[in-house]
Amino acid sequence: MTIQDYVDMNIDEKTQYTIMGVIKPRSIKIASGLSKKFVITDSVNDLNCKYDGETPTEVKEGDTAIVTAICPNVLDKSNILVKSYITKHSM
Repeated sequence: MTIQDYVDMNIDEKTQYTIMGVIKPRSIKIASGLSKKFVITDSVNDLNCKYDGETPTEVKEGDTAIVTAICPNVLDKSNILVKSYITKHSM
């Protein structure tokens, strides 16, 4: 689904959503350990993504990404926990 589809729908905390967007420039942050943060955007809406674990593929700014994620707080849909992802150069 698009980011706009995700933003417009009623969501719950237990369902995984597959969302497509572009990795926003200057948004990739490598935290301690295996944690990575980045933002996907559709140029109107941004989703703050947090991924914990070994990186299956490199995340590059400007790449299209498809993330499978949950929203831990339905009152704040803009922050998601990514369970898996693929990027344009890994498709």
